[in-house]
Amino acid sequence: MTAEEYLISKGLNGVGNLLVRSHSNYSENGTQKLMVEFAKYHVQKALKEASDKFDTECNKYVILNAYPLENIK
Repeated sequence: MTAEEYLISKGLNGVGNLLVRSHSNYSENGTQKLMVEFAKYHVQKALKEASDKFDTECNKYVILNAYPLENIK
């Protein structure tokens, strides 16, 4: 999913809308939150894709937990 597709999935059709809307979800904090969510989405997808290449549950678990999402800020 591209950044543009992600914004559209959140009901936005462009970055300009993030700065124009007055609702708190579209404030600077809202923009930062969307960026963090987008980064977490891609990290999770990448870890899942990598884990699918392994047969054992142990290896899958290690890969799926290789990067804590709390580190994305």
